[in-house]
Amino acid sequence: MVADAREAIEALPGVDHARVALRAHLHAEEITEGVAEGQPFEAAFPDADGGLEAVRAELDRKARIARQYDALEALLDSGLHPEQIVSLRPDAISWPDDPGERATVYLADRALGVAVPADPLESYLEKARETGLVDTPTDRLFATPEGEPIASDEFDLVRRRCRLAKVNMSSQGGICAGLKESRDRRFGEADD
Repeated sequence: MVADAREAIEALPGVDHARVALRAHLHAEEITEGVAEGQPFEAAFPDADGGLEAVRAELDRKARIARQYDALEALLDSGLHPEQIVSLRPDAISWPDDPGERATVYLADRALGVAVPADPLESYLEKARETGLVDTPTDRLFATPEGEPIASDEFDLVRRRCRLAKVNMSSQGGICAGLKESRDRRFGEADD
């Protein structure tokens, strides 16, 4: 994010060079100096596996898996069975015109439509498209964390793995929020 912020600032008219300093972060010094010196990610963090793009790809993969959990739960709560869910494709979904309304998931060659909350499906599909899992309307909508098709007998295992990814991402977000809150109190930067 620091590198992205620096690039955005330097793209502004009249700005030739910017130095962005990260504060109150576990690796603030390494990140700030690495970005200031124009180092690639792997130079600033020699113990990391891969470069910044690899880190971003892994975070996107985890986000897709966590969002998949929410979408699977919405479909299960709406009465769909695992066998129906694993064979779903994007073209089986009719999206609502108004935000907050329910989507319709069509089954049995569109003979049956089931109303499903649209938000978790839209959020998941957005990340599935960003990560290249879903490119066409006829691609399988859901996959294992590794991107493989889900066999019906593997559904529960994949669902549990997706739940673990969601818990992991939520926990990391909670830790970051707690650290920010602590820092804000320490430095008198309370949110309004």
